[in-house]
Amino acid sequence: MPLAHPTAAVQVLPFITTNLTRNGTPEDWHFREAAAFAFGAIMEGPSVSSLDGIVRQGMPFLLGGLKDPHRLCRVGHHAPLPESYHWS
Repeated sequence: MPLAHPTAAVQVLPFITTNLTRNGTPEDWHFREAAAFAFGAIMEGPSVSSLDGIVRQGMPFLLGGLKDPHRLCRVGHHAPLPESYHWS
């Protein structure tokens, strides 16, 4: 997402949010990790104003993942936290 043009980033946003909704809680940790990285990627793309609601709704998912039983999932949920500073 950071390399995509901001217009393209806004166009793919619905697909990424669907991925987050679907893959945020499955048993396979790979899907939870991928959802966390996708969440971090969207925060680096479009403008803050276009993402404000999505990021605020997704913060419980991101913070809850810090307690994930799998170490790599915890790392994946931790990585986007510095980017979330823009929304505080």
